[in-house]
Amino acid sequence: AYIKQELASNDPSHDFAHIERVRKLALRLAADEAVPADRIEIIELAALLHDLKDYKYSGSLTAGEEGAREFLGSQSFDPERTEAVISIIKSVGFKREVGGRVEVESIEHGIVQDADRLDAIGAIGIARTFSYGGHKGRPFYDPADPPRRDMTTEDYIASGGSGCTINHFYEKLLKLAALMKTPSGRRLAEQRHAYMEAFLEQFTAEIEGRR
Repeated sequence: AYIKQELASNDPSHDFAHIERVRKLALRLAADEAVPADRIEIIELAALLHDLKDYKYSGSLTAGEEGAREFLGSQSFDPERTEAVISIIKSVGFKREVGGRVEVESIEHGIVQDADRLDAIGAIGIARTFSYGGHKGRPFYDPADPPRRDMTTEDYIASGGSGCTINHFYEKLLKLAALMKTPSGRRLAEQRHAYMEAFLEQFTAEIEGRR
């Protein structure tokens, strides 16, 4: 109830339904990767709390970590396991890998990161991208605004991507399949990535009047 309430004002790209999907994916990946039972709770909590006070909505790069720690403290959760959850949450975002792949500290980190990124690609990823673009008032596409393929982490944080929605696919989403950290995550990402590529081909063809 707490997380649902905290995300109530977010648009559908980062609402509670997104959290539920990431949780389900994380638990599936944990099962596929045979994660020990005593680590499942940490994975599940990180998945549930990973978008709390997200910087895209709160404007703060530290509010999410602080909010998650405060919530877990209010539940008298074990301090050591709390820090394990926080460590995973801090590793989820793409901003750490704008300049290239960064390896994760543990299988738990990789599972939650992969789960969140799987929800950013494929059919759901397409829907979420246009939802967020609408939330920000961005046009679908703009031939005068090509994707920026050489952004720094600072550029990415400052801009949240370029001005038009379609650029987000080229600046981030098409890169995610290659950044998956678990074998099961990579397998799921393959089909979702292919679906996005087919969508972009059709999208471009329709813009150009070829289909």
